[in-house]
Amino acid sequence: MSGLAKGLATGRMNPAQIQIVVRSQSDEPDGKKKTSTVNSDRVLGPNLKLGLLINANQNVQSLRFSQGTGHPIDCREVTNDPGWAGVLAAFERYMSPIPDRKWVVFEIPDMASGFTSEVRLKHKPQGGGEQNIPIIAVHAQVNAPEHDVTAAIRRGEYGSGTSKVTWP
Repeated sequence: MSGLAKGLATGRMNPAQIQIVVRSQSDEPDGKKKTSTVNSDRVLGPNLKLGLLINANQNVQSLRFSQGTGHPIDCREVTNDPGWAGVLAAFERYMSPIPDRKWVVFEIPDMASGFTSEVRLKHKPQGGGEQNIPIIAVHAQVNAPEHDVTAAIRRGEYGSGTSKVTWP
């Protein structure tokens, strides 16, 4: 049975695969700036929340997206916003952070393949080297309960990938 036929038979689809291709990385006084081209094997649509699983001692200073020659869109962090607690809880259920990691959640624009992302991370991980940051993007409305967001993830209605950051 093909993946699509299996997904239709079970009510579950395969999650979108998000590929992040680094265009540039630069060291900053208190962290790292990384610009990437982001592609997805299907359109993920509106009302997206993006989770990044980062080291507990790190912060995301900013996250921006742009499409073509358009102006960059600053994404709002909603990790501590009570209206998005269900999304954060669903991400933690999807992939429980180990003690030295935490989820950071952002509202992001509709995602189409081929857009540019710019992330600024604060605080180099101990020892430097390559840092793999799991990401997940899922549809969610404000005040969505955790079980609704978890159900969408279980149905495969999300996208996932890994962002790699290289530290000196």
